[in-house]
Amino acid sequence: MNRYLCIHGHFYQPPRENPWIDEIEIQESARPFNNWNERISSECYHANAFARIFNGKGQIKDIVNNYSKISFNFGPTLLSWLQKYDAETYQAILQADEQSKKHFGGHGSAIAQVYNHIIMPLADDKDKLTQIVWGIKDFELRFKRKPEGIWLAETAVDMKTLELLADNDIKFTILAPSQCAATRKIGEKDWKDQSGAKVPPGKPYLCNLPSGKKIALFFYDGPISQGIAFGDTLKSGEKFAARLLSVFQPTDQPQLVHIATDGETYGHHQKFAEMALAYCLNYIESNKLANITVYGQYLELFPPTEEAKIFENTAWSCSHGVERWNSDCGCNSGGNRGWNQQWRNPLRKALDFVRDSLRQTFELKGGEYFKDVWAARNAYIEVIEDRSKAEAFLREYGTPKALQDASSALKLMEMQRNTLLMYTSCGWFFDEISGIETVQIMAYAKKAIEYNKALTGRDIEEEFVSKLALAPSNIKSFGNGANVYNALVKPLEVDMRKAAINYAISYLLDEMLFCDCIYSYNISNHKVDVTRQGKAKLVTGYGLFTSRMTLDSKNISFAVLHTEGDDITAGSIYGRTDNLEQIKEAFIFGDIENCKALIKASFVDVMTIKDLLKGKQTQILAQAVENSKKRIKNSYSKLFDQEKGIFNYLYRLNLPMPELFENLSAFAINQKIKNELRKDPIDAAKVAELLGFFDKMPGKLEKEGFKRILTKKLKQLTEAFAADPFDLSKSSKIIELLSFAEMFNFPADLAQAQNSVFSVCKNLPEHIKQNQLIKVLCAKLNLNSD
Repeated sequence: MNRYLCIHGHFYQPPRENPWIDEIEIQESARPFNNWNERISSECYHANAFARIFNGKGQIKDIVNNYSKISFNFGPTLLSWLQKYDAETYQAILQADEQSKKHFGGHGSAIAQVYNHIIMPLADDKDKLTQIVWGIKDFELRFKRKPEGIWLAETAVDMKTLELLADNDIKFTILAPSQCAATRKIGEKDWKDQSGAKVPPGKPYLCNLPSGKKIALFFYDGPISQGIAFGDTLKSGEKFAARLLSVFQPTDQPQLVHIATDGETYGHHQKFAEMALAYCLNYIESNKLANITVYGQYLELFPPTEEAKIFENTAWSCSHGVERWNSDCGCNSGGNRGWNQQWRNPLRKALDFVRDSLRQTFELKGGEYFKDVWAARNAYIEVIEDRSKAEAFLREYGTPKALQDASSALKLMEMQRNTLLMYTSCGWFFDEISGIETVQIMAYAKKAIEYNKALTGRDIEEEFVSKLALAPSNIKSFGNGANVYNALVKPLEVDMRKAAINYAISYLLDEMLFCDCIYSYNISNHKVDVTRQGKAKLVTGYGLFTSRMTLDSKNISFAVLHTEGDDITAGSIYGRTDNLEQIKEAFIFGDIENCKALIKASFVDVMTIKDLLKGKQTQILAQAVENSKKRIKNSYSKLFDQEKGIFNYLYRLNLPMPELFENLSAFAINQKIKNELRKDPIDAAKVAELLGFFDKMPGKLEKEGFKRILTKKLKQLTEAFAADPFDLSKSSKIIELLSFAEMFNFPADLAQAQNSVFSVCKNLPEHIKQNQLIKVLCAKLNLNSD
């Protein structure tokens, strides 16, 4: 068959970590998730690793890993987050690439990406090279092979970038059809004009570079890709497949239909689109309507017969070249009428000032610490991926001075890492300089400036802020970028002393913590005391805090007093203080005010709850709320038990229930039902009896609370089943729980159980699959057992 189909997904989120703690703080706009990475991972990245295909009866016929059948790239900074916080999805992505090599003649489905998604034509040659080298090395470390292709941020391209790709053995990249200027058959003289996105997308094109090197270019199908991103093509798998198949022409020549879109389209931007993708691929493949392929395989099977010239300094998401990341070109999200983006160019100029100033430090001071500063920077990706490799890195690339003063040598490299991160494209993509993406890149600039000050004593922050003042904000209360910086970027800073306070607060939340790290710091030689007086709690202690980034170490003493609710007084100081015992003594004797005064007098950094990181604020308040809820629940339950005689009397006689009684009884009975659900086994008769009270009163069942309890139980039972599926008693327990939930119409999240049971059952011997218990289990989980 001469028909080939390739679907490419560009999966990417900008780096979101607070540069002082190397963790993502709570992002309110991502609710109910803690941050946007969590939210999009749930809706898209994880969903595509476990995509459902349904049969005609509405049962799950298959659960597939979409990544194994499409071409894809994941941003390295996103993969780093997934590895740490969503290991199941991360492993599924790596496994998909390994599996795909079996389908595609040894070619994996994954391609690399320039490291942190900077607009390559706007970068200088040194930053271009580092972005490529880091992207390739990150790929090799994760996927255990060399990448054949690479994704350019926003497909932004110029000839220098293509030259550097070819220098680094990259075989191809993917561009938008509008980026093709002209084509011709190899060996012919005359070029055919392809401006206006007229280039036929169904083949690879050779790009001859000024150096004499070559690289292949794939120009994706624009109309279909646009229809997927912004139309209704993904409303159903059948519609998706029909649209793709409609492009094939009646010819004996090999032809490729290929599309490229943001991967987040499949599940995040368009709900359930990951299922449309899974169904589409399965339908086309099982009916032999086209060969599913990836770019590397197609390039090997059908090398280019035509060559192409590109329009330089262009991208897929800006009709003005690459001005979306440099000027008020008119490209924006379209959601804020009347706003302008006049801030873009002053922001870029301000960041260029930081880059150029810090580059002088890097080259001059770096020459004392490294044999070749630029070779060292390109190799530093191995330390970013694994901080334990810092010493080996310094031995290979550093001078004797680097080994004597490792902290300064690593600060030079971290200064450069942050200057690269501050050019992440999302900082310019949206409409307003105070947006979270733009605040993020300014935070990287601030961190880089701090490293420079530590290394040289020169502080360029004031000059940087004065340049930001030239960047107008669309929001009156901000006015300009300088005010945005002061209001939103500066509060993000968390130095070692503040980290120590947050470390102590962790002990407020968990007295048995015994933790030896927090954020980007390791802690050794530490001693922590937790003292209680009624509801109040005092944490005192000290420790040696060491940055995993730079190996900087400092002894820090700290104390945190928490009386009740949000009443917190906390302090820290470099070195040891003799006042810790006095603070403890005042607390033990119940002199809380004196204890607070001693903390304020003894430490340099003194904080209250409003000064803490949002995550710690949330944890403390959540604990306070939970404690309060427990007290209220106990009080309500006691009140209900005291008054249930009259409640039962009114209930039996079917008399009107006072509103106060209704509220009290509904709360108490919901709590009793939850308590029953936590038991093993659940007493169904008792639950039915409790539910009976709701037949004659308007109280609301707390089904979301029931759902959390049942889902947690279901997860435990399916994990036990997966560990030993041949013990059929384990499947019986799952069936019992699901039958109970059905009987009372209680909700439970079945997704994790479906993934686990489907994966296990797929590999069971046939005689076990046919066991009646297994069949019933599959039916309860809406899985097709045939």
